[in-house]
Amino acid sequence: MESKHSLLSQLTTQDNFFSLTYNGIQHDKWENVRQVNHDGIAFPELDVYGPNMTCNRPELGTPPPNTLNVTAGSELSLPPRHTVSHKLFNSHAIFHPGPLSFYMAKVPKDIRIEDFDAKGAVFFKISSDSPSIVDSRLRWPNQDRTEHSVTIPACIADGDYLLRVEHIALHEARAVRGAQFYMSCAHVRVRGGSGAFEPGTTSLVAFPGSFEATDPGILVYIWYPVPTDYVAPGGPALVC
Repeated sequence: MESKHSLLSQLTTQDNFFSLTYNGIQHDKWENVRQVNHDGIAFPELDVYGPNMTCNRPELGTPPPNTLNVTAGSELSLPPRHTVSHKLFNSHAIFHPGPLSFYMAKVPKDIRIEDFDAKGAVFFKISSDSPSIVDSRLRWPNQDRTEHSVTIPACIADGDYLLRVEHIALHEARAVRGAQFYMSCAHVRVRGGSGAFEPGTTSLVAFPGSFEATDPGILVYIWYPVPTDYVAPGGPALVC
């Protein structure tokens, strides 16, 4: 009988985040999320220096038809979907071990969100989960969950933002280019924010640009001995 761990090594799957749920309404596929193109076959991004690190492939994704209006301080969620399924796995849940992080990038007022390329250090992290040790293995809160929620910070300024969700699968991360990155970018328009948060250069990160292939949160062997001090890359999340 195949073990779950051996299957993780054999299957390459894509955690596709392609829709948003807000105020109890699940929006259509790619309605508010930049569409990615895998030509019917989904693969993770392995090159942390490549242009696809921004919003997946193609480089920036295809802009969605609508921008979702959200209130600062409110919660929205994204359900993942896989392109490869197996009887041992829920095809509507993340099963690869690794951190789930959310970032936002404010769109300059003189640029349409559809034209925003998010290049350079423009993203700030708003959420990232941490693992615990369960049954002698690292386990993240996102594993086996079918919905992943994040709170839009109450202290950010009003305006249009790219909301970038990123899952890093670490089951093969013991070698360079072993960590698998799955990301998507959504279009949101924030209202009701206090504007107290002023992003500084130390709090902003770039995709690509801020990750190194040898960063300890990217190049890591999670199976044995089990790490006790794992920290996801991207720095600390914003606390209002």
